[in-house]
Amino acid sequence: MVATETVAGTFTAVAGQTYVSLDDRCNYHPLATLIVNGVVCTSSEQEQIVTIWDTDNENGGRVEAEPNVYPICLGNGVTMRFDDGTLFNCVPPQEEIIAGDVTFLH
Repeated sequence: MVATETVAGTFTAVAGQTYVSLDDRCNYHPLATLIVNGVVCTSSEQEQIVTIWDTDNENGGRVEAEPNVYPICLGNGVTMRFDDGTLFNCVPPQEEIIAGDVTFLH
């Protein structure tokens, strides 16, 4: 792609890219390098990490909680325990969650 001079001494180039989630791939590492008169400026290389977010049960993630359904009547309180083995997609490994009391208010 060719950069255009927008202000004296300032050059701009814009490109578009659509990144898609494939299997368990969460990150892409695109590189940009400045080239002047056909010569690569080796010290100009820039890298960005692009994270692909998807629905919870896609791209390596899975929602897994037991019991899956626990009916509670409106206006009633309840104490319950459940096992949460959920693995969210595209996040670094999390610390182990220590069992404890959790309160849900709806």
